[in-house]
Amino acid sequence: MDVTYTPDWVSSCDAGSCQCMFPEYQPSRYMVKPSTNDLNVVFVSDVHHADPDNPLACGAIDTGSNMHTLLGFLYALEEVNENRDSKFQSSLKLGGIALDTCSNPSRIGQDVYSLLSGEPICGVQNGQQVVPPSSIVTYMVRNSANSIAVSSMLSPLQITSLSMSATSVELNDKLEHPYFLRTVPPDNIQALLVAQIMKKFGWDYVTVVYAENTYGISARDTLLSLADPTNPEYCFGRTVPMSLSADLEEAKRVIDFLNQRIGAKVVVTFVTSDQVRLLLQATTEKGLNHRFIWIGSDTWANNDQITEGYEETAAGALTIQIKSEFSNGFKDFVKSLNFTNRKGIPDDWFEEFYQTVHQCRILSSVVQKTYTTICTGDELFTDDMIPNDPFVLHTIIGVYQIANGLNGIQQCGQSTSIGLASCLSTLPDRKNTIYESVLSAEHDVLPNDLGDNSFNFKFTDEGYGDIGYNIYNFHRDLTSGQYVYTKVSEILVDMKYKFELEYFCLNIKR
Repeated sequence: MDVTYTPDWVSSCDAGSCQCMFPEYQPSRYMVKPSTNDLNVVFVSDVHHADPDNPLACGAIDTGSNMHTLLGFLYALEEVNENRDSKFQSSLKLGGIALDTCSNPSRIGQDVYSLLSGEPICGVQNGQQVVPPSSIVTYMVRNSANSIAVSSMLSPLQITSLSMSATSVELNDKLEHPYFLRTVPPDNIQALLVAQIMKKFGWDYVTVVYAENTYGISARDTLLSLADPTNPEYCFGRTVPMSLSADLEEAKRVIDFLNQRIGAKVVVTFVTSDQVRLLLQATTEKGLNHRFIWIGSDTWANNDQITEGYEETAAGALTIQIKSEFSNGFKDFVKSLNFTNRKGIPDDWFEEFYQTVHQCRILSSVVQKTYTTICTGDELFTDDMIPNDPFVLHTIIGVYQIANGLNGIQQCGQSTSIGLASCLSTLPDRKNTIYESVLSAEHDVLPNDLGDNSFNFKFTDEGYGDIGYNIYNFHRDLTSGQYVYTKVSEILVDMKYKFELEYFCLNIKR
């Protein structure tokens, strides 16, 4: 740099013609509820969508699955820390840090590195260290892409990461991801289940539509691996990709392609929930309501928001849900949220969520919406605003597995006088001890809440949940006339990937 350089131009403007350019508002990058006892869990999720016009910025908040799994995380922390049945030692008090990726994987590396190094989170004005790096015991991560990114950073450091929803088979590789755990089975098992459903109904010719991401591609590859030329049991007419930025026009091109395939009546979807809805919309607008029988993966499950408005097109579908139940305690937790009780959620996150769900404007909010109604501040969250998202329970399961794992470390049991966090710091193999303890933990899932629907949870030796699936049939109820999801089978999966398919109903044919 030449310090003697003098520019030969000057920028100026007349009075009244200049505008002060302030940076556009961007949501808070994180929230923090630190542990009083230096035991913190980091939660990584796409709280906001990506900005469609700027891949480096944040778009609208995700009021669906991502926000509700965050709320499930906060609920579980609260339940563990209240320790009503004295199950955990008194020094086990978990804190939580939630990182918002804004659906941009590049943010993950920046923010996780900041936490690991003890530096302020990147881009936060007047930022400071969030929590001491040594206080972080585990990372919890939403979805496959984020889990791969986080595990790739943390596994070389022997730091445990755990996902409540990542199903990619890429994460099966224990050489690459030796410190990764997940409460859900991987896609290869779900794809085998799809093959069993095909066999059950004698469907030997199907088409696969898949998302162009790790989830869709790995599930497609597993299903295709069953189409061995020496095994004529399964035949796949074609596999059709959908881009992650797919719009209605792309969905219509996919439907046109499927419609032109002779014999292509059964369509298996390994796509995102938004893409499922686009496919149903495209099919409806093409006037092909009764053309296809759909087999939906766990991203469809029993989600009413996907089929709303396109019920006739979706009727007859068989959908797969990773085993889950709906927690009444969680529902009460969400209903306790109000304008003044925000459970520590950053104001901008909460106010955008509040305005979007209640369809009203908060005049003083930094996040301005265009709704015509003004929020009174007395709006309440009701049952119909709380989706039955299977990954909420899996988030709760994940937190309890971490708590049970920490509580079960023999060297730091109830007899220690220095507290759990201090005891952990004295262990020569602290990080590996945490992983092994969480891996070997097991617990009954919310027995006081779920009652007879409670079940025992544990990890397999491979590090995924030893858990099954629910199969739903979407159809019109003959009594009420309403379209409903009916559970037609509950699948238990043993270590040899054997599936027991029973009592399927006949609401497939329309």
